[in-house]
Amino acid sequence: MTGYIAIKTPSDLDFVSVLNDHFPGLLNDPIFQKIQSHAVLITNISGKAIRAYSTHWAIDTPTGGYETLLKHYFHPSTSHPRTVHFGLKGNKTRLTGRIAALKAGATRLVTPYFNWSANYYRTHPMPNWKTILSAKASRQFLVNELSSTTRVQIAVDAVIVRNRVIGLDLAGLAKTYRTTRKAERDEARDILKLLESGGSQAQIRAVVSQHASAPRPARDSNYTYNMVRIRQAGVLLRRLEKARPEQFAKTLNYITSESRPIHSGLKKISAGAF
Repeated sequence: MTGYIAIKTPSDLDFVSVLNDHFPGLLNDPIFQKIQSHAVLITNISGKAIRAYSTHWAIDTPTGGYETLLKHYFHPSTSHPRTVHFGLKGNKTRLTGRIAALKAGATRLVTPYFNWSANYYRTHPMPNWKTILSAKASRQFLVNELSSTTRVQIAVDAVIVRNRVIGLDLAGLAKTYRTTRKAERDEARDILKLLESGGSQAQIRAVVSQHASAPRPARDSNYTYNMVRIRQAGVLLRRLEKARPEQFAKTLNYITSESRPIHSGLKKISAGAF
């Protein structure tokens, strides 16, 4: 995408040198060698933080072809309790998009199976390929399909910079991003209202715990919103358990004040093939 993202594919002459600069030693990994043709280097050339982006993959095989769209962004999670990011430390980790998916000048290695920064690779130089490639049924399917590809074409579908989406957005990135942030804000706002109305710590804990343990919602038009509400309640519960009351209140105020709407700014994007 001109002005925002530059793509380097394995067919580019400088792909190997850039990969070695950012991910030294990875080319020597026998597993990565098998999936290298499914990889692309994406660099933020805009000078601005890209909050989220989506990629469009078109894959040809001897028996046909198909397309898939992937969304890339950081969101709060309760799945990694020992890590700094994803809700354990810092209010930015408790709101989708506050940690940039692609910092200004940063390069990420993107495949259908993982999306790595150079810093992540430096601290995880020995990938657990079994987990990476088979953690989800969708990844197993892609590994099987891509093993016999005759051509893979990738394009950046859309980016979100500040509060504007730019690109074709076939993936519906803006809608997902907007819905996610609204759900995170609404969950924080409901708890903040309870706090401001004089709710005790025990009452607040009971409500947040109830929300966090809600059953999985039906897969209807509100599925994403309802799932994020449950997830965000879990994030807030962990914050409540680890923070002083005034810190917890500050977190709630931060989330409710930082969730701004996403505006559309459509521009045509170009594809990169390899």
